[in-house]
Formats: sequence, C-alpha cells, structure tokens
Amino acid sequence: MRMLAVLVFLAACGGSKPAPQAPAPLPPTTVAPPADPPPSARPTEAQQDAMFEGMLAMFEQIAKATQTHKGDCPAMAKAINTVIDGHAATLAEAGKWKDDAEIDARGKAYIEANEDRAKTAAESFFEGAMTCEQDAAVTAALARLED
Repeated sequence: MRMLAVLVFLAACGGSKPAPQAPAPLPPTTVAPPADPPPSARPTEAQQDAMFEGMLAMFEQIAKATQTHKGDCPAMAKAINTVIDGHAATLAEAGKWKDDAEIDARGKAYIEANEDRAKTAAESFFEGAMTCEQDAAVTAALARLED
C-alpha cells in the first residue's frame, strides 16, 4: 500500500520524468606541486648588443691595463682585477647565456662587425700580457674570465 501511495504521488508530481539526479561529486582536489621558477627571460637583441659591447669594452680596458703596467706584474694583476670587478654585472649576464648557441652566434657576429676594435685590443693585450705571462697573480686575474 505504501508503495502504491508513493507511485501515485510520483505520478501526480510528474513521475514520468526521471527524478533529478544529485550532482556528481566533485573530483578530489589535489594541490599541484610548486612549479619550477621560470627560466630567465632571454635578453632582447638590444640587450644582447649592450652585453657584447660591455664585454668588448672590458677587453679593451684589460688590454690598456696590460700596456700601462707592462713588466710591473703586481700592478698589472691589480689593474686587471679592477677592470673585471667593474664589469661583474656584464660578466654575470654573459655567463647565464654561455651555452646558448643563438646568443653565441650573435656575439661572434658582433665581434666581426667590430673587428678593428677587437683586433687592436687583442694585439695590445698580448703584447702587454707577455711581459707577465709567468706571473701567478696575473694568471689568476685572467683566470677569473674563464669562470
């Protein structure tokens, strides 16, 4: 009897329609692990050119230091270290991109476009540096450029 009452009630209420279903349960929420920090944004071409100019200017200053202090190895080492310290930001930025083939290719093109300056600096550098090539302090100062 009770079943009949339920059926009549359902029919009166539109029992031919399926009963509304409860909403599906929400999937369990999971917390995503923190994402790795985004890589540094690649420098624009203008920023790259500024970096290349900074590196070339630094090399010219080192060449001048080797000429100015030719034969005075302690003074040469100190002057080279001073130049490198003054270009620490440029060296750090360049170091971030040392394995980037595209930036490396642009850097080579920049040096080729400024070949006269680069060649003059290289000749001056080697002429001056040769006077202290066996000096440990000069060698250590120049080794900082390899880091």
